[in-house]
Amino acid sequence: ASMDNFSTLMNAKSEEKPVNPKTMGAIQNLRFSNISFKHQTAKSHAIKNISFEVNSGETVAFVGPSGSGKTTLVKMLVGLYQPEEGMISYNDKNMKEIDLTELRKQLGFVTQDAQLFSGTIKDNLLFVKPDASDEEINAVLQKSACHNLLARAENGINTTIGEGGIKVSGGEKQRVAIARAFVGQPAVLFADEPTGNLDQRTGETVINLLFRLNQEAGTTLVLVTHDVSLASRCHRLLYMEAGRFVPAPPP
Repeated sequence: ASMDNFSTLMNAKSEEKPVNPKTMGAIQNLRFSNISFKHQTAKSHAIKNISFEVNSGETVAFVGPSGSGKTTLVKMLVGLYQPEEGMISYNDKNMKEIDLTELRKQLGFVTQDAQLFSGTIKDNLLFVKPDASDEEINAVLQKSACHNLLARAENGINTTIGEGGIKVSGGEKQRVAIARAFVGQPAVLFADEPTGNLDQRTGETVINLLFRLNQEAGTTLVLVTHDVSLASRCHRLLYMEAGRFVPAPPP
């Protein structure tokens, strides 16, 4: 079954690239203009007539229940889904006319279920920035509050984690994921339910860390969450329900 899945993946159609891609430069803003999207097997739209703009340095939260379209929206922002209607733009350039590889090099991700790869701590960060020095890696791990993990790592950042190496807790996985996101010095950081699988105390520690690092780096933060109290720490809250923006609920 795994080989069949692998074969399907390898034979899948490659991502379309513009013949003459436009140079984008450092991301200063991103915009959805009347975007609609429906999954192939769905009867209704996951996103319907959505418009918004985010500028450099802003922190914006998309808030809503499960199935409201928040994660679909983020996947569209990184080019994994293409809109049926409307236009997504970065720096006022149509996303279809820019090189997605150039775009993705400026994006960072922290997801609900952080995936660490079999290998060393260092390997997991080099995945984002292959030319990162040991000094850069150690610095971002320290900033990401990975002290306890490093204290248990006999070979420092060259210590293997996971199977055959040291075990990591859920909170430690998220901290390494945050370090991995920031080592690439992203212009825009997407955090998709970053505390969803953590207990309340660990979740608060992780989110405080995320906001502090984001403020220090001056990164644009796009937060996806169902937690209104968490979202209230952002500059702007956009409420979603059934793929649309809705007015803020009463307090």
